[in-house]
Amino acid sequence: MKVTLRISSLLFVLICLSTTVWAQPSNNNCGTAIQLPVGADEASVVLTNGDTRGATASPPANYCFVNDHDDDVWYRITLPANVTDEGIVVRTYFDRSVIPTDVLAVGMAIYESCGATAVATHCFSTGDGSIDAFTVSGLCNQANDVIYLRVWSTGATAASQGTFRVGVYNAPPPEDITLWTETFGDGLGDWTTVGSCSNPDSNINGGFNYYPDGIIDQGAYAFTGYRVSGPSWCDGAMGYDSDYADNLGVQGNFGAGPCPAPPQGSFNQQILTSPAIYVGDWDVAGITMTFYQALRNFVSDYYVEYRSKNAGGDWTAWTQKEINPEADFPINARYAAFDKQRVALIGAADYDSLQVRFLYNDNYYFWIIDDVSLVETECSNTKAGESNFFAVSPWVAVPIGQTYDYPVIADIKNLGACTQTNVILTHTVTDSNGNVVYNTDLLYGTLVQDSLAENKSFPDLVVIPDVGSIYTGDYFVHQDMADFDSTDNTVSYQFRVGGNVFALENGSTTSITPADSEWDPGAPPSFTYGNYFRPVEDAEVMSISWGVSNTAAMANQSVNIHLFQWTDTNGDQVVQDAERRFVGSTQYTFTGGEPASGLLTSTLENLNFPGEPIIMEGGFGYIAMVEYQAFAATDPKMFLLVSQERDYSALNLAFDQAFDAGLVDHRFFASILGIANDGNLSEIDYSTVGFGFTYVPVVRINVDLGVNTNDELPTESLISVFPNSALRPAP
Repeated sequence: MKVTLRISSLLFVLICLSTTVWAQPSNNNCGTAIQLPVGADEASVVLTNGDTRGATASPPANYCFVNDHDDDVWYRITLPANVTDEGIVVRTYFDRSVIPTDVLAVGMAIYESCGATAVATHCFSTGDGSIDAFTVSGLCNQANDVIYLRVWSTGATAASQGTFRVGVYNAPPPEDITLWTETFGDGLGDWTTVGSCSNPDSNINGGFNYYPDGIIDQGAYAFTGYRVSGPSWCDGAMGYDSDYADNLGVQGNFGAGPCPAPPQGSFNQQILTSPAIYVGDWDVAGITMTFYQALRNFVSDYYVEYRSKNAGGDWTAWTQKEINPEADFPINARYAAFDKQRVALIGAADYDSLQVRFLYNDNYYFWIIDDVSLVETECSNTKAGESNFFAVSPWVAVPIGQTYDYPVIADIKNLGACTQTNVILTHTVTDSNGNVVYNTDLLYGTLVQDSLAENKSFPDLVVIPDVGSIYTGDYFVHQDMADFDSTDNTVSYQFRVGGNVFALENGSTTSITPADSEWDPGAPPSFTYGNYFRPVEDAEVMSISWGVSNTAAMANQSVNIHLFQWTDTNGDQVVQDAERRFVGSTQYTFTGGEPASGLLTSTLENLNFPGEPIIMEGGFGYIAMVEYQAFAATDPKMFLLVSQERDYSALNLAFDQAFDAGLVDHRFFASILGIANDGNLSEIDYSTVGFGFTYVPVVRINVDLGVNTNDELPTESLISVFPNSALRPAP
């Protein structure tokens, strides 16, 4: 069974700035934007080099995400005279593992003019897991129009800045056969909408609304450019702004809006319903609904529902499909606008009439929808790692000689209208020289339409040689028929063997603290959080690396850095006080002058043999923890750096299955969390689930292996900063 954990915390944004100086790029402002050529297709695209190092903020003053792109560079694009309705694709290319000077992640925005008051029409950031390319509509931007592209490196720190390539090319024609479409060019039209609010007297203010510019930006916690990106965005879209509905656009004004947000754990509900659509003469194998959306999520649920009827008959009950899982749209991540959804409406092609609707169980922030189409379901379309469920390696970085064999697993989905035969999932691991160190097939055989194949582990464990390298693991699903969309047939992960660091992450993407609801009222905001590691050979511990995002607020507060040896003697997968043994410890007191979201390194003292080295023994489990023992409810909350880059839930399941089958002699654990309801952390038990398998604290063990001299992880990967967990929305 898979469990989705909800964290009852909202996020705010902290920004790190760097003083590193580079030569300023020539296209540092809009007035010196570089003209980009437009290729006929991606195969013939001409790439233009870019570099954000040394770039500074420049007009237009309108930013997309607060002020996190001070290092922006600019380009001009002239739409070709023969531009089609599909428009053009703008794509950035970068990979720091191949080119060390490349950016870590980029943000991009489109402007229709170069004036100081110009407003971004669309914005997005790869740092939030979005795509690295988007389409500029040929319906909303005409031939010979000049538009401006702003590119920045997310985080705006010297560590995140770097080089990249950018290319523009004509968008390919659609592969879908469209049967029916709705652009909302005339607003609600013959659709209907209803809504509910936490105060029933406010229900009149519920329901989807028409946004003529396809943009939602009235809420207190909205960023500029919350615009849906469908082909017809310029003629409007339908959406619901649950941010504004709760606070009237005023930060902290919770519950004062026209449709107040409900208490945590419950929802308002907004429904948008289509008219009846006659499908009786559609000779197709299946019907799929596609639509474009923009959203920002906070503990909200999103559904597509449909129902059918025979000629003269009654409507069937609504069939419900949940979409936009938290794994794809994390709580409080920046909004995702360049997103096209596909939902197969199983059985709908067999009826006379069809009706669809969107159901939004909302809390915060918004959901906007455009360009809804019914298309012929493709016959063959499988997907690897459905809902991001695939096992990664048990480490991001591990010293030579410290790897152990690990099991692998991945879900696959048949999204097509046809039954697929001879479905095979292949897992391959290669080193940085292209040598294959693992290659195994998992045969699924026949997979019927709209079905999920899950929880089936590969028969063989992955064995990694004791050779320093960057390794890449790939899951690839294939079948007898050619696939409609091969872009989702492969999912990948990477890890590094070499260096002197045990790490489960590659740098922070956010920070986190428990919510108030997890403490008794008035309890000190204490908690302890860290990671589990299992060395294979003895290793001398030199230090623990960790970090927090709100160092200034933590001035004069102290934390304890602990290293425990833990053996789960009773097998309940709970880190009980009696099962853990102190190995090393130290205390750190914040000055308030530490760089926000930077990495701190603490040397431990041997508690058992003072003055002697601290040795982690091979074959035993160790937990490195950062403990904040607050003493009053008024003490500041500590936001520990975490990463959401990896989801360890599939690996955890794979290890459980392998352990039960006798293939491995230990289980896998990632983040370890301890919270006391009364704020007192002494002698409490710790959870091996943490805040969920998608949150991994930036807590690392640095060791001295004596003979290992490979470099440690590059420090530039340690300072990526994104939203931080808090109890209420904030910009």
